[in-house]
Formats: sequence, structure tokens, C-alpha cells
Amino acid sequence: MTRLRAPLLGFLLFSCLWLRAESPAGPIHVILAGDAGENKRGEAPALDAVRAAVSGSKGETYVLYLGDNIYPAGLPAENDPGRPRAAEMLRLQAEAGAAAGKVIFIPGNHDWAYNQPDGLNAIRRQAVLLSTLGPNVSLEPREGCPGPVVLDPRPGVRFILVDTQWWFHPFEKPSKESDGCPVFSEPALELALQRALDVPPGTVAGVFTHHPIVSGGPHGGTYTWKDHIFPARNWKTWLWVPLPGLGSAYVASRRKARPVEDLESPRYVELRNLFERVFSKHPPLFLASGHDHSLQVIRQDASGPYQLISGAGSPKKMTPVRNVEGTLFAASRAGVLEVTIEPGGSTTVRALTGDGGKTREVFQTRMR
Repeated sequence: MTRLRAPLLGFLLFSCLWLRAESPAGPIHVILAGDAGENKRGEAPALDAVRAAVSGSKGETYVLYLGDNIYPAGLPAENDPGRPRAAEMLRLQAEAGAAAGKVIFIPGNHDWAYNQPDGLNAIRRQAVLLSTLGPNVSLEPREGCPGPVVLDPRPGVRFILVDTQWWFHPFEKPSKESDGCPVFSEPALELALQRALDVPPGTVAGVFTHHPIVSGGPHGGTYTWKDHIFPARNWKTWLWVPLPGLGSAYVASRRKARPVEDLESPRYVELRNLFERVFSKHPPLFLASGHDHSLQVIRQDASGPYQLISGAGSPKKMTPVRNVEGTLFAASRAGVLEVTIEPGGSTTVRALTGDGGKTREVFQTRMR
């Protein structure tokens, strides 16, 4: 009996050490900041929230900037007088997330030169500059490709990154095999998303884009009485100038014109339909986006994904927001959202704001 005891204890000790080595070290933290392309050093509450969230995290940490990383029209050429300021916007964001394992920038419509002919060049310039800001900093997807780029931080967790501005850009973009992108057509994008989301049951899957599929902000077509009376707040939230007639005319004209960046425009509806077809078969746990300049957590369908909107990265560009069907949280305050994925798959999202120089948690809910 004594002879058997020593080998048995050795086997049990080895098994415990092996299981410990195979177990995840801790939670995965995903800090979501969007539309952060207009900030000043020392006056950037959302970037302060990024920095605070990174420093307070215990485990593997990702910072994702969800597009519109440089206002007004992406990164100019090196000889352009606007280049230094634009480069500074990227540096501020990269520095805020520097202590994270990865800092990933996703392109937005402003990064593609705001729908101008130089858009593809602008997004490529941004990728090159970001690559010089640290080994953990990158633009994804790259080269103007739509993606999807798939990251698997660990078994049971999948992140899918998509450049949705590729869908909207009206000028040169990768659209044929010789352009070098694995996906270069709309049907191929839909198929690639389906494949990326075809994951084993229990997988925590998140999709990251610039454009949301539902929103309670101006891009979502939702307006309050404040928009009719104080329309200037859509440009500067502090401009409480009463212009009732002009405000109502602005709301009516925007609804009629349906700019391409608004969710009800024909082109945007096509993109939303694509995502809804994919999600009806393979729903992710959440879709994280920016675009509207607010913080929102929405879930309209119990079997569908949470729509997380973190577009509150530039304090001077905040826009009004209101509740829509399924709204769990909505605030027009500079800040970020943070998703935490525990080793067992339990997943929460919380909102952090940077009011008064202090980062505060103002909302939290469990998504799974």
C-alpha cells in the first residue's frame, strides 16, 4: 500500500499542475472607445477612461478604437499642413492604451477621407503610422480590405473585426482579386462573416465595426424636442441656442435626404440587412460600434446580439441620444464601454465616463 501511495500522489500532483497550466489566467477585458479623433492633450476625458480601465484590469486586455480615429478627414499626406495635428490624434489614443496587450484601431468613415477620392490612400497612411507607435498597435482590417479579421484570444472566445466603411466608400477601394484582399465583394463578405461566426456552442463571439445596426442617436433617425428647439446641439452639445423653426427644418430635411451615413439611407439598409441575415443564423453575443457620439447598450431581441455603441471619444463632438426599443443604457457623456469575459464565459459590459477629471462607472449589466 505504501508503495502505491507515492506514485499516486505524484500523479495527482502532476494532474493538478497540468490543469492549472491549461486554465486561463484570468478575465479578458475589451475596452471600447470610438470617434476619438478630436482631443487635446490633458483635456480628453474618454482617453482618461481608457487609461483608467487598462490600469485597473486584471488579465488580458484589448483596447479597440471603433473608427473615426482622426477628424475631419483621416491622415493627410506627409507634406500636408494638417498632418502634425492628425498624427497627434493617433498618438494620444495609442498612448492611452499603451499598457494593454493590444491596441487596435478600426477604420471609420472619417478615416477614409470622409468619402473623398483620397480615402484609400488615407487609410493606408494611417496603418503605416500606427505601426510606428508600438509593437502592440495596429489598424485592422488593413489595406482598405473589408475583413473580416478573426482573432481568437483563447478557446471559447472569438473577435471579428470588419471595416464597414469599405461598404460605403464611393471611390477607389479593393474590389477585385488582384487588389490583394481575401474578400473583395459584398457576397463574399457575407459568406466570410457566416463562416467566422460558425463557432462551437458556448463561444463568446463579438463583432467590431464602426457602423451600428441600431442606434438612439441622430444617425439612427431618432430626434427629441431638443433637436427641434436647439438644433445647434447636434454640432456642439453646449450650444443651447433656441432656433425652433430652423431646428424643425433641419430634422425634416435630414429625414428626407437620408445621408448615406444614416441608418435609414438605402445603402445603409442594405448593410443592416446583410448583418441581420448573418446574425439570424449565427448570432454573436454582441456587436460593438461607434458612429453616433454617445454611449449606448441596446438589445432588441432576446435571441439576438447586444448592440454596444461607444462613440463618445471626443468631448466636443457629443450628440443627443434617446431610448429606442431595447435600450438598456444611453448617455451623451464622454467615456467608454468595457466588456469583461470571465474564464467560464460569463460576460458583462459597463460604462465608464470621465466627468470632472475622474473616471466613474455609471452602468453595468451582465450579457451572459
